[in-house]
Parts: sequence; structure tokens; C-alpha cells
Amino acid sequence: MFTWHDHVMDQRPGALAPPIEPMLAKAMSVTDLTSLRNVTFEPKWDGFRCLLFRTGQGIVMQGRGRSRTPGDDYIDLAYAFPEIVAAAAAQLPVGVVLDGEIVAIREGRLDFALLSSRLRPRSEAAGPSIRRLALEAPADLLVFDVLACPEPVMDQPFATRRARLEALAVGWAKPLLLTPSTTDPGIAGGWFERFESSGVDGLIVKPDGEPYAPGKRTQGKIKHQRTADVVVAGWREQVSKDGCVVVGSLLLGMHDASGGLHFVGGASAFTARARSELLDTIAPFVADDDRSHPWTSGDDVRTPGGASRWSKGKDWRPLSPSLVAEVSYDQVESGRFRHAAGFVRWRPDREASSCTFEQVPTLEASSIEDLLQP
Repeated sequence: MFTWHDHVMDQRPGALAPPIEPMLAKAMSVTDLTSLRNVTFEPKWDGFRCLLFRTGQGIVMQGRGRSRTPGDDYIDLAYAFPEIVAAAAAQLPVGVVLDGEIVAIREGRLDFALLSSRLRPRSEAAGPSIRRLALEAPADLLVFDVLACPEPVMDQPFATRRARLEALAVGWAKPLLLTPSTTDPGIAGGWFERFESSGVDGLIVKPDGEPYAPGKRTQGKIKHQRTADVVVAGWREQVSKDGCVVVGSLLLGMHDASGGLHFVGGASAFTARARSELLDTIAPFVADDDRSHPWTSGDDVRTPGGASRWSKGKDWRPLSPSLVAEVSYDQVESGRFRHAAGFVRWRPDREASSCTFEQVPTLEASSIEDLLQP
């Protein structure tokens, strides 16, 4: 098994070695893309961020997650994606360092749940399972920046790095893919609108003159944001620093056409003070007998904390399904919020029965493959 130290020792003098903090992006509220000057637009992918190092000894795929191994800073995802490792070893010169996103594409759209399944065998010892998953649920690496090719280029402006990356990518084949980019706001706006249904998370905005800045949020991200009224039908507890039970998250639901209340996700970004105050807000709605609750009564609806080998029994507390809140969200995938929702406000003026899936806009069907065409 490779360690970070092995790879560092393997590098030639002056070559980049892991770990390097990835360059990040901060949220932007922009309604007119033409107002942005001297920038490049890229689709915002929703997968696993990865810095890929092609060393003389092998491949390192540095993820965002922190490693639990003493002396290692980041998790090396190479064990889980042998198809990407093989392609990188065959197609990249020694010393190249790439920045990209690992994604899984199924039936023309990004499938994060499928991608997440690739990490369940958590060590090289699970080799047979990993190889089987690589065949059944192959992943791709969508590359959007280069840090070395093989000489370091982090100090060069993005426009120059992009040109170097495009030259390096000539002849690449799946699972190594070059992320589309454009300086045309009209094209970028088309990506933003057309490919949401296939899983594109928004846009990344990169200043053309900026160097690669590890750990800095010098890029921008523009995401789809909408609001919806939802039923707050449950909650999960959390223990505060002083040992008190507070609200960890609110569990949210929407009604289908038949009136069934389906769990659609949670809201959890609250301050410490708000978590405590929420206990008073939800107290009148605590269900005395949860046997009649739609998420425990056996109704054919999606419920929180579905049975799995990681969870045992119910880890949430029911509320009378009559409390309504407005939340913000970016995408709905397979009938639930793709990411955690943001609490906006309580809606005492709304009836719970009005919180239906009809609020969710119907998106025009699209295929991610059309966006990835050269």
C-alpha cells in the first residue's frame, strides 16, 4: 500500500507532491453573466473532488476527506477507482498533477448515489468488490485544471493553465475527460439552464488572470436556488457543548398527488442559539403517539433513515405533520433534495396539505453526454 511519504520520496526535484489543498470557490449571486469580465465559465460538477498525481511509482488520487491514518493528511481515493488509475498511468506523463471531479454517469445524467456506492469497500483488501463495482458502475474524472504538466504551472494565470491542459488532453480517452469551458456568457447560460436535469450543479466562474491558489476561494460558483414550502414532520437531536439536547436537524416532507407525505430531506445549518430555540418552536407539535405518523404507520411513502447496514432502528423523532416552513434548495433528485435545504422562515399562513411536489419545476430532459461532446 502506498503512503504519502512513498510518493513524496518518489518525486523528482522540483516536482509537486501531495498533499496540496485544492483551490475553492465562493457563492456568487449573479443574474447577468455578461456583467462578468475576463472570466472563463465551466459547468459545476457534483461528485468527488480529486487532485490526481502521476508519480513514477503510481497514481495518487487525493480527495477532500481527511485520512484517519497517522501522518496522512488526505484520503487517497486511488484504491476505489482502478479504472481511473489505469487510464492515468497509461495516458499521463510522470510528474503531471491534475485537478478534477470524479463523477458517475448513468443514462445521460450524473448519479451521485451510484458514485457514493464506489466508496463502500473501504480498503485495498476488498479488491474483488472494487473491481466488480468498477465494471458495474464505472466512474470518470472530469479534469478542469492542471498544476503540473510535468513542470509546475500553479503560478501561471488560469488562461495559460487552461491552454496547457487542452494541449495535454489531446488524445485522452474515457475515463479521463476534459471539462468544457467557455468565455461566452451566452453559452454558459445555456449550460446553466439546459443541463440542470442531467445533474449539472451550476457554473464555476474562473478569473482568467489568477494563479492556482491552494485553499483559497478565489473562484466563483453560481448554483440553482429555489424555495419551497415543506412540512416539518420530524427532527433529529444533537447534544450541545454544555451537554443539553438541542435540535440537530429538521426533517422535511412534501405531499404526492394522492396525499402521501414523503420525506424529501433535512435542514441543519442553524446557529447554536437557534438550535436551542427550535425546541420551543417544535414543542407544540411533538407527536404523543407516533403510530399514526405517516412515516411510521406503514404508508407507502419515503421515510427518513431507511433501513441499511449502517443504521439500526429509528434515529429521529416525529412531529405532528402540520408545521410548515419555507426552505431554499438547489435540486430535487429522485423525489428528494439533492443537498441539505436552507431554512428561510416559518409559514403559519400555509396549510400542510398545500406542500406538494407541484412546487418543483419540471425540467426539460437533457443528456450530460451532449455537454461533453468535443
